[in-house]
Amino acid sequence: MPILKNRIKKRDALLWEIKSPEWNGVHYLFGSMHLVPASLKSKIDKLNPYLESCEVFAAEADLDEQKEQEKTTLQLESGSLRGRMGIKKFEKFRKIILKAYGVDVLQFNHLQPLVVTSFISQLPFNGLETICPDELLWNRAKQMEMGVTGLEIAGRESEIFKDIPMKIQVKYLLATGKNVNKFRRKLFELYEKYENEELSYLYKTTTKGAGGMAKILLKKRNEEMAHKFMAIAKDKSLFATVGAAHLSGKFGILRKLKLNGFKINPISLRG
Repeated sequence: MPILKNRIKKRDALLWEIKSPEWNGVHYLFGSMHLVPASLKSKIDKLNPYLESCEVFAAEADLDEQKEQEKTTLQLESGSLRGRMGIKKFEKFRKIILKAYGVDVLQFNHLQPLVVTSFISQLPFNGLETICPDELLWNRAKQMEMGVTGLEIAGRESEIFKDIPMKIQVKYLLATGKNVNKFRRKLFELYEKYENEELSYLYKTTTKGAGGMAKILLKKRNEEMAHKFMAIAKDKSLFATVGAAHLSGKFGILRKLKLNGFKINPISLRG
């Protein structure tokens, strides 16, 4: 199937063509979000011809391995979420989330604060059909009998939990209940910007929202994922997907690939 490329001058795009002057083949890097409204499926479907042209598909992590690891890595090593937050703060937060979404966070009392934050970020979508682009592409790649892998080393998620101080994790979780309506509006605005492929906005908003966690969540991980991307691309054509916030910025994957001699070009999926 021929690939029609709609190149754009503005350096805002979710899909990027990656070429190396030293190696044969064309590679692709896509900025994903872990959960999006199902209305965006048509945008994800536009990736099919690019995916089909490659030999290997890579997500941030090996999704098959990740499901097994989540059984243990998502849990607190000791104590409880209620204890880490403090009883008074926990109960206030619990009432807010219960009233807003009908969900009792006491059921997550054994989980890492960042895990609970991720779950709460999905609650505004209750009643709205959603899809996970990473899983959708992962399953398509397997159906095409492509090689599948992860750009990060196994167990990276558990290391991230250890690297981010519990105080910061708790602060980030509490912020989701500080102003529920504002949180909901910001979340839907983020997905609107994602649909419009406003990569710069996504990067700035995500890093600002991550606060003290930004460096841990992005810089070191970007270095590892860029290195793995190059290692695979040396021998085989690669289609990789990472969170959109990992693409841009001084320590972004795109810049790292460019500094290593790769030519990067945006491909618009708009329209």
